[in-house]
Amino acid sequence: PTSSHVFVERYLEPRKGELAKALEGFFSSFLGIAGSLASQLLLLLFTPLLAFLMLMDMEQFKRRGLSMIPPSIRSGTTSILRDIGDVFMRYLRGVTVAVLGYMAVMALLFVLLGAPYSILLGLLVGTFYLIPLLGGIINVLIVGLVVGLSGRDGNFLVHFGSSWTFAIVVAIVFVIAHLTYDQLVFPRVVGSSIGLHPLVSMFVIFSGGALFGLLGMLVAFPLAGAVKVILDRLLNVAVKSQDQFNLPSVPLRHRTSG
Repeated sequence: PTSSHVFVERYLEPRKGELAKALEGFFSSFLGIAGSLASQLLLLLFTPLLAFLMLMDMEQFKRRGLSMIPPSIRSGTTSILRDIGDVFMRYLRGVTVAVLGYMAVMALLFVLLGAPYSILLGLLVGTFYLIPLLGGIINVLIVGLVVGLSGRDGNFLVHFGSSWTFAIVVAIVFVIAHLTYDQLVFPRVVGSSIGLHPLVSMFVIFSGGALFGLLGMLVAFPLAGAVKVILDRLLNVAVKSQDQFNLPSVPLRHRTSG
């Protein structure tokens, strides 16, 4: 085309509808991604504040909650709630162990790969490990940028000629190790802390993700532990004999005075 007017008439005018749809789809996708990232950041900022406020009034919540339970079933209910609370505490301990293990594994991986600041990099990616979806993306970007900007183009075995090529290789190995740890090690560590079999743990986390997405994967373990406590109580009642319950042979309401 010899002029912009001819270029517009020849290439843009015939495809005006296609270009409008493409731009509309682009902006819709961009706004959706931006909204999702903003909601995740707001959740990340407000979660510690909400947790702090809840802990400040936890005793008051407990007393008010117990007063709402009928006295006839208060003892048994509080016993079940106490067991469920123990499950949540064991879940938090299991998550803590899993995150510390993740930091150690990734730090060792970076040392073996020859990445710069290996220990600090392992601690940093472990900090973002539990953030749903956004944490994995942030970790890959951090690893790629730190290695790429360091100027290091390889390790003691292999040199790639460019620090950014080396950064891509380290990022790919990191993603493989991250997915392996996330799918195999994390369910076993957290599942064993709340008394779930490894196969049941994997089924729980996959089911939670399939049903409720990322939120389902986060709450899958504590909810499964709570269900396990209730089922254990029910099965314990179902399999016990009458003698083990120390019940009278004839219920009191069916007895007749002699």
